[in-house]
Amino acid sequence: MSLDGRFLRPFREGVTNEHLYWEESSSSEDDNDSESAASTSDESTGSDSTGGSSGGETSLNEEHSYDFFEEPSRDLFCPVKLDVMLRPCQTRCCGNHVSLSAARRLKRMRKRCPLCKRTPLRFVEDKYFQRVVLGKKVYCSKRALGCTWVGEIRVLKDHLSTETGPGNRCGFVQLTCSHNCGCRFPRREMGSHESNDCPKRPFSCPHCGYTSTYETVTREHWPMCGKFPLVCPNECTDGSIERRSLKRHLSQECPEQEVDCEFSYTGCTARVKRRRLTEHIKENIQDHLRSLAKYTMQLHTHASGTLSQSWEITFRNFRWHRRSNREWYSPPFYTGVGGYKMCLGIDANGFKPNPSAHLGVALYMMRGEFDDALQWPFSGTIKLELVDQSPAGKNYSFTIVDETSHTDEDYEDIFSRVTEGERSEEGWGFTELISHKHLLKGRRGRQYMNNDSLAFRVSKIRVSSS
Repeated sequence: MSLDGRFLRPFREGVTNEHLYWEESSSSEDDNDSESAASTSDESTGSDSTGGSSGGETSLNEEHSYDFFEEPSRDLFCPVKLDVMLRPCQTRCCGNHVSLSAARRLKRMRKRCPLCKRTPLRFVEDKYFQRVVLGKKVYCSKRALGCTWVGEIRVLKDHLSTETGPGNRCGFVQLTCSHNCGCRFPRREMGSHESNDCPKRPFSCPHCGYTSTYETVTREHWPMCGKFPLVCPNECTDGSIERRSLKRHLSQECPEQEVDCEFSYTGCTARVKRRRLTEHIKENIQDHLRSLAKYTMQLHTHASGTLSQSWEITFRNFRWHRRSNREWYSPPFYTGVGGYKMCLGIDANGFKPNPSAHLGVALYMMRGEFDDALQWPFSGTIKLELVDQSPAGKNYSFTIVDETSHTDEDYEDIFSRVTEGERSEEGWGFTELISHKHLLKGRRGRQYMNNDSLAFRVSKIRVSSS
């Protein structure tokens, strides 16, 4: 026994002392009797792994070293292995006790009783004696790490269990994170890890509510979250701004954003911060009035040559575009004198990833002559008609954009000013306006197709005032 009360003497072959003397059996009859008795004992005591005892006792390991709270009495020690008998067996010859593992080993080696040496070894497991042993108090095996638990041997395994459940579980037992991140921590630290530190823990975006793991939300979702708060790059006083609103903030609201003078379309090249725009206009009012008068004269002179004189737009070679699955565009038209420049886009098979048996129609913004003088994005109502080319003249009317469209989150991007290329990359309209069946054969006497051509008419344009 060590000074701290821990019994660490293992069972080893060749140990000799005054209590142990292995004597070879003197007759075959003794060997047969010993074999028969051992077989009977084995049936009642279970395997040699020292599993759980009867009556719901805790499974124990006889080779385990225990740190006893109080030194156990000498009669609890196995006279063969010289350590405490967790599964004691009583010999039938002399009534003494040895541990189950020692008794089985002696039986396999065909030895006589190590105590009385008079008869072949026969034994039976002593449950009462075992309950006495299991009732002895021991320290937790994690005592060196700081665990102060003291309890009976029978509940030590439950105390050291890695499973969750009721009871006084050891806080120093190493557990694996339940979120499968691969980390191992003592039980007393695992709760904090799983709640606050684990990259695989469930986590919801506090800005939009998207739920996944902490790692996925912070690394993949946040860089694209539309409601994620950002700081204005101009460091204005508006504070944090949602990512989806930052573009509008810079183009329409930020007082520190540099913008063109409102008279840039007349020739003024000044760029000032939005908060100083009114001051700039007042300081240069005379120059702005002169440039505005000059520009107005040029506008009226140039208007007749730039505005579409016909509100009817014809699309030819429909069948070829249907076979080739190519989109094609109309000539440009304006919403009015000094207005927005637009065009229609037609897809014979619908604006979808896969060809559809429908006609698709969309409206596209274009770079115009008067963009500097206009408010952006475009806001208003535009109605079109698919022209009935039969004598009945019953056109198919539809509204392609109106006030209800302005609430769509993509509206602002599509109807903003075109700064790159001649036409916006995305259009606004109907992916499937009318089926090919009704388009080619018509219905109620209507004829939308004539000489492989379609015609659209702009029936109404109304620009909203900003």
